[in-house]
Amino acid sequence: MNPSLLVPRLRVTGQASRDNVSIRWPMSERIDPMSDPLHALAGRQHDLVMLVTQDAPEAQLKTVVEAGRADAAALGQAAEFEQFAEAMFLLHRSRAEDRVRTADLAALVDTVTDLATHRDLDVLLPAICRRARSLLSTDVAYIMLTDPGNGESYVHTTDGVVSEMFRTMRIAHGVGVGGRVASTGQPETTPNYCADARLTHSADIDERVIAEELQGVAAAPLRRGTRVIGVLFACSRATRRFAAREIALLTGLANHAAVAIDNAGLLRDAEQAAADLANAEARARARADHVENIARVRDALAMQALSGAAIPELLDSALSYVPGSLEVDVPQTGFHILRRNGDSDDLPHRFEVDISAGPERLGVLRLRRAQVDGSEEDVLGYAAGLVANALLRHQAASEADLREQAHVLEAVIDGRDEDGDLRRLFSRMGASPDDPAVVLVWTPSPKRARRAWWEAAKAAATDGGVAATVRGNLTVVVPGKDAGLAARDWRTRFRRAHPDEDVLTIGAASSTHGADGLRDAARRAERVLCLLRALGRTGVAADAEGLGLLGQLLGGDARPDLSSVLRRTLEPLAEHDTADRIPLTPVVEAFIANDGHLAHTARQLHVHVNTLYRRLEAVDTVLGGGWRSGDQRLELALALRLRKIDRQLLDSSTPATK
Repeated sequence: MNPSLLVPRLRVTGQASRDNVSIRWPMSERIDPMSDPLHALAGRQHDLVMLVTQDAPEAQLKTVVEAGRADAAALGQAAEFEQFAEAMFLLHRSRAEDRVRTADLAALVDTVTDLATHRDLDVLLPAICRRARSLLSTDVAYIMLTDPGNGESYVHTTDGVVSEMFRTMRIAHGVGVGGRVASTGQPETTPNYCADARLTHSADIDERVIAEELQGVAAAPLRRGTRVIGVLFACSRATRRFAAREIALLTGLANHAAVAIDNAGLLRDAEQAAADLANAEARARARADHVENIARVRDALAMQALSGAAIPELLDSALSYVPGSLEVDVPQTGFHILRRNGDSDDLPHRFEVDISAGPERLGVLRLRRAQVDGSEEDVLGYAAGLVANALLRHQAASEADLREQAHVLEAVIDGRDEDGDLRRLFSRMGASPDDPAVVLVWTPSPKRARRAWWEAAKAAATDGGVAATVRGNLTVVVPGKDAGLAARDWRTRFRRAHPDEDVLTIGAASSTHGADGLRDAARRAERVLCLLRALGRTGVAADAEGLGLLGQLLGGDARPDLSSVLRRTLEPLAEHDTADRIPLTPVVEAFIANDGHLAHTARQLHVHVNTLYRRLEAVDTVLGGGWRSGDQRLELALALRLRKIDRQLLDSSTPATK
């Protein structure tokens, strides 16, 4: 028998590749059990098949193949055995690659499942880094996100990084591995970052990479549609060439991570939108409740105000809705009231609102509470309006009464009413026109004339007097004997209330009995006021005695005698000035004002000293040579001063005082 027929014939179907490799032993052929080489070769082949099915290490397969080659050569089947061995090696490697792919796929599926459980980005991004580091067995993993403002990428989340300067790294578009991935949208790898000349390097980035001791780097883009939103990195601190399957695994992880990031962002936005909607609805409900409560409070307060409730009752009603204390303070009238409910003194929350009537501020309303509920400002504002109305009603009633009194006083001073009206007026005030009284006169600012009368009328009523506007001046009549003292007292009171007001120049006079005495006192007080202005004594309060010598001369009834004295003294100069085109009166005035100093006099007149000499000689011709000194000079200086003041008085006096 031919020994070759006893050797099992190996028939390999298919190609020697990872696609469909199978081995078939022909069942029709017999094997001689006494043939040792034949049985040995069959055993080797059986061992190879078992090692492949058991996924044994490739080194064990090589040991069996080396032994089987000798047996195959002895039987003359070396070529068939090599083909069989190659098929076994290819099948073994294919199974190994399948195991790796299966493991990678299982790990990726496990990772995706894990990422799907995270909804918070602050938890999701660290989980992605941990998975990338675990899947690729690297020392470091981190995520860089793209800044939409300037296009740079910045480190957002790290795992395994020890350098703080690395965590704050920012990379421009196209710089380094991350910049290239962000700009191209394709994965990138390098076995040694700092030594890779293909990359665009930055001294700052290289310094941070060296500080972290990183060499092998793999990076994959995080995509949202066609846009790259970041880069996922896996890095080793040793030189490392990442295999294609590792890059594919990192890219797959990056794709799933990008979807998870996008979903987490959408979920976060949806949750935030739902929370915002819920908050908006809660605020709307609270606002509706608030508006309803405020409307109820306003209705209750309005009903009380319409029924004529006084200010204390209004405050008590408001406090039933906002417990605490309410205080009304009106400094101009001295009105002050404090109402409260409850026994607690601990009221730390304070609110304040002006009590106003149009542009006029009447006072202030203050609220203090132990706790706040948001209704304070609304209730306080509405209550302030009602308090303002109550104050205005009271003020209107008081003003009507005071204005009626003012009309009587004005008519009496103007001579339009008889003494009986005055007596009825003083009788209402609990006084008599025969009692000693003082008349005060001043001119208020035109813009504050009405307000000034109102304040003066209230102050006069407090003192038992009356005030009126007579011939444009405020005229006040109050009980008293000392006109000067009363004028200074009123000046102090009004100056404190109105420091910038020009009503502080006050003329005063004492009144005698009846309407005639009152009219005479008013005329004299007006003349004192005019004289104070003529003398430049603005801001002074005085009667005629307080004006000194000039007051006695100009403030009394000796005006005809004064006019004749002035005419006799100054008539020669007046006659010359009328006849000559060069007046001499200004020369005399300047000479006396400069105390006879020729240079100063010439400078004031804007003439040369020689010209002044000639004009003084002309004055000597008119007045005589003794006018420059002695009694004649004193009389001339006094006459000129009196004439100037007298003209100012005539210009500023009313028809009644001229």
